[in-house]
Amino acid sequence: MLLMHWNRMGTIAVCIASAIFVVGRIVPRFYDAIDGSIMFVANVFGRLLTWILLVPFFYLCFLPGRIILLAKRKDPMSRKCPSNEATFWVTRSARHPDHFTRQY
Repeated sequence: MLLMHWNRMGTIAVCIASAIFVVGRIVPRFYDAIDGSIMFVANVFGRLLTWILLVPFFYLCFLPGRIILLAKRKDPMSRKCPSNEATFWVTRSARHPDHFTRQY
């Protein structure tokens, strides 16, 4: 029974796509109207999802992380300007020559 449901959905999708294709070949202005309306809906949907999902994600994940780093006085990116050093280069330990061939 479930397989028949997916068959129907596929048939409906193929019929709609075929109708849009045929209409686009016969009446290009009608296709432009369909395409414009689909793009408008996609744009609105994308903007809504951005504000509904990404803004809360930012404030729930990145803001507490930043507050924790500030409370611990950690600066993992070394963004503070060093006062006594002549250069901004960060020294690091020497690596073996085959380090870059074994990336994973």
